[in-house]
Amino acid sequence: MGYPCIAYCLYGFDPLILLLLYNRTYVLSKYFIMLSGWTLLNNSWLASEGHSDMPICSYCGHVFDKTQREHVFPSNLYPPSKSDSKVQRLTIPACGECNNSWSDDEAHFRNVMVVSGDNPNPIRQELWEGPIRRSFDQPDGARRIDDLIGIMRPVHIDGAGRHMIYPSEDARILRVIRKIIRGLAHYHGLFPFLPDDRVWVDVQRYEIPQQFISEMTYYHREPDVADYWYGILDDAEVHSAWLLKFLEAPAFVGIVHADSGGEG
Repeated sequence: MGYPCIAYCLYGFDPLILLLLYNRTYVLSKYFIMLSGWTLLNNSWLASEGHSDMPICSYCGHVFDKTQREHVFPSNLYPPSKSDSKVQRLTIPACGECNNSWSDDEAHFRNVMVVSGDNPNPIRQELWEGPIRRSFDQPDGARRIDDLIGIMRPVHIDGAGRHMIYPSEDARILRVIRKIIRGLAHYHGLFPFLPDDRVWVDVQRYEIPQQFISEMTYYHREPDVADYWYGILDDAEVHSAWLLKFLEAPAFVGIVHADSGGEG
């Protein structure tokens, strides 16, 4: 089983209770099904061919007549209270197909980040009370609830029943983390575009030595929303190492391989 994050309710209760309060009948039926054991659940770099003046998608590397601006960190991580922030939100060029392919997974990513870990911060509470609860009223709201319940596991901690969330078992969560690292690699000028198969990610399972972190470069895009560290490694197999933290709780590590097809 993958490495878990403690799931919590924003007001001191288990997150399943929060969903029960929101829609008791629907969630109870899905929860008992879950307990019964059912699972709910390229072109080359044309710049080198003399086309450097043509827009290139930062994710697939294809050349297009026109590209869109894609947020490196999902824009839905920022609640309305951040609308007047002076901190620039990172955007990079992306084709329409790549740009549109993230929206569903990023909504799920936001929901999981908000209910993962201890010590909820005001941003997480604002996201839950606002856009997340409103999303449950949309036509796909039942599916959003399913998505959260589907990655919860009942456990006992200090004799009390709780639920744990296992982000490392969720392919959609890991896909978004890889997408963020790929976008950051483009933004920091490390690659024109970085293929998905060169990025390995996981939940941070062990404490990282402070000496290693001190040798990495730190950035943030609102420290209570997203901060990250990365370092270029002088290694034949590994290009760079990454540490990312969201909403002051869930942390992930990543490795960018020097060549495609590397194993994490």
